[in-house]
Amino acid sequence: MNYPRVLIIGQSFSGISGASITLRNLFEDWPKDKIAVASNSIDEYDENTFKYSYNNYRLGDSEISVISPFNSFFSLKKSRILKKEKVINSRKISITNQSRLKSIIKKFFIKTGINSVRFNYSTSNEFINWYKSFAPQIVYSAVGDLDLIRFLLKIKDIDNVPIALHIWDDWPNTLADRTFFKRYWQKKIDAEFRDLLLVSNKLLSISDMMSKEYKRLYNREFIPFHNPINIEEWDTNNPVLKIDKSNIILYVGKINKDTIELLLLMSQTVQVLNKENKNGKYSFHIYSPDRGYNLDRFYQYKETVVFNAIPHEQVISVMKKASILFLPLGFSEKSIRYTRLSMPTKVSEFMISGTPIIVMAPPEIALTKYAKDYKWAMVVDEKNLQLLKEAILKLTIQDVFVEELIFKAVTLAKDKHDASKVREYFKMQLIDVARNE
Repeated sequence: MNYPRVLIIGQSFSGISGASITLRNLFEDWPKDKIAVASNSIDEYDENTFKYSYNNYRLGDSEISVISPFNSFFSLKKSRILKKEKVINSRKISITNQSRLKSIIKKFFIKTGINSVRFNYSTSNEFINWYKSFAPQIVYSAVGDLDLIRFLLKIKDIDNVPIALHIWDDWPNTLADRTFFKRYWQKKIDAEFRDLLLVSNKLLSISDMMSKEYKRLYNREFIPFHNPINIEEWDTNNPVLKIDKSNIILYVGKINKDTIELLLLMSQTVQVLNKENKNGKYSFHIYSPDRGYNLDRFYQYKETVVFNAIPHEQVISVMKKASILFLPLGFSEKSIRYTRLSMPTKVSEFMISGTPIIVMAPPEIALTKYAKDYKWAMVVDEKNLQLLKEAILKLTIQDVFVEELIFKAVTLAKDKHDASKVREYFKMQLIDVARNE
C-alpha cells in the first residue's frame, strides 16, 4: 500500500526531546516527500529537520498573535516555507538573558491559565497556499493545549481532512492543575478537547493504561503507540548479554521536579553502599540536558558525576557499559497525576540495552505496572533508601536473577517495541483513515 501524505501539526523532528525522538522513530520509514511539518518550533539548522521531511513550514507572525497587552514581550519569527538549502553545518547560537519581568509574566500566564491561550493561531493565506500545494490526506498531531486544539479545528474547516490525534501525556486532565482557577480551566479544556475528539478520525495514546482510561472517560478507542526502537542498532543476537561488573549506575534523562529527589536519593544510596562495601566501589553517572538544574545539590556526593547530554548514538555504548540503569519518576501528588498514564520515551531503549534496570516510581502509574506485569525490571515502588540499596545489591550479586531479568526485558522489547513492527502497524492505522483521492 502507498503511504498517504501526512501533515504534522505542532511538533517537529528537530531537537533531542522525547517527543522529537518518538516522532522520528514512528515516521522514519515514511517517504520524505509525503511528510509535511507545520510548527513554530522547527529548527532549520537541525539536520533532522530535512532528514525526515522535505516540506516544512514555520508557523510565525502571519499565523500567530499573542494575547494583548502581552504581545510586546514575545517576539515571533517570520512565517515562511523552509528550504533545504537554508540548512548549514553549524547551528547559529544566540544567548539572551530573560528579564525578570518576562519571568514574572511567564509565571503569571501559567498560574492564571492564560498560558493555554496566549497564542492565537490562524490560517494565513501563505499557510493555506502551502497546505493546498501539499494536499495532505491526513493531519497528525500530538496536540497539547487549547491553542493547538483551536488551530486543528481551523485546519479541519479548510477541506475536512481526516485528523489523527496522538496523546503523549495526560494533559487534558492535568493541565489545569497548575492554575489558580482550576475548575474554570479544567471545564474549558475538557469541553474543547471533546470537541476535537468528535471530529477526529483516529485516536492514539502512549500506553495501554492510557487507552483503557481514555476509553472510560471519552468512550472512544485509543490505540497505544510508544516510542519504538531500531533493534539492529543494539546488537542483541544473544538475548542474555554479559552482566557488567563496572558497578556504574546510570541515569540518562531530565533533571527536574519529577526526578531530582530520586536522583539525590540514588546518590545518597551509592554513598552508603561504598561505606559498607569494601570489595567494590559503586558510582552514579547522570547524563542530562539539564546539567545546570540544581547541580550544586550533587556536589556533596563524590561518587556521583553529572555529565552533559550526549548524542543518541553514544547513549547505546554508555548504557551497555553500565551495571544498572536507573529509571525514576516522582512520588509527589502532582507528579503522579501527570505521569500516571504516560510512558517515558527511554523505556524501550532501557529494555533492549541488555543492562538490568531499576524502576523507582509510585505503584499506581503506568510505568510501574508495566514493569511489574512483565517483570522486565527490578521495581522499587517506595521512596526508600534501604529498598533501593537492596535492589542494587541484588542486581550486582545474583547473576541468575539478573540474567532472567535481562532476558525478559530484551525479549519483550523485541516483541512489543521493534520499530519495524510498530511502524508498519502505525502506517496501517493512518492508511485506515487517510482521505482517498
